[in-house]
Amino acid sequence: MNLGVRVDTRIKENLKKYQNQLLRLQELNAKEPPTEKVAMDMLCDIFGYDLEHVFGQYGNNNGRSCDAVIKDDKKVFYVFECKRIGTPKKEFSKHLRQVIEYCATLNVPWGILTNGAYWQLFYVDIKAQPVTATLVWEFDVLELSHRQASHRELLLPLCREALSKHLKEQLLDEKLALNPENIARAMLSDEVLKAIIAVLRRKTGVRVDSATVEAEIRKLAPKLPENLRGFRTPTRKNKPEKPEIRVVAVKKEDENSNLITQNTEETK
Repeated sequence: MNLGVRVDTRIKENLKKYQNQLLRLQELNAKEPPTEKVAMDMLCDIFGYDLEHVFGQYGNNNGRSCDAVIKDDKKVFYVFECKRIGTPKKEFSKHLRQVIEYCATLNVPWGILTNGAYWQLFYVDIKAQPVTATLVWEFDVLELSHRQASHRELLLPLCREALSKHLKEQLLDEKLALNPENIARAMLSDEVLKAIIAVLRRKTGVRVDSATVEAEIRKLAPKLPENLRGFRTPTRKNKPEKPEIRVVAVKKEDENSNLITQNTEETK
């Protein structure tokens, strides 16, 4: 991932400063409001959003409001929910329901949940019944080093500049592609089974069939559901037969026939 030197410099210059602020909040066991203030400042100074893009206590007609949204004049990009700095990571799942509800209410498919230090990015499928959420990205700011480029890159998906690059959508596609079911189906696919058969024959000289190989894979991975089937190569349809073309010889009319007929009639 790379969003340019300017973004990398901004993260490098501000990351250490906010790490110190977060550690101070931890020492004070700060409550939600001061944690939220620091986290929203991070949205601007680290992640590059302008103040006019961050709207606090954003809600709708039913009176409920999330901590903030990130938006421009036309579109809300993220629902933002912040908990106190001392909220353990293992408790984030309890607060995810809030994010899902706000996303569904505001018709926004992306939500951020954080305690200032630990950040999670979710894709919320607001069209699903019931509404579901997929964890797309996560990082802990206090575990990063501002000196290491690989650590700074972990912050890029939430940056303002990543919106136009559709970086979060790319991460979501990768996450969905690598879900356990797809991996299992790939393991049991025709292509993989054929490749294993070819390697076994080349290395051992023994030829086995795909059903035997699949059975052995299931022994090695006993958690695979029995009814799960691998990706199958579509069977080729029989090519339609070419239409029969018959060449019909056309008898040419005698060039002199008309002339002969004419002369015969005249003589009569």
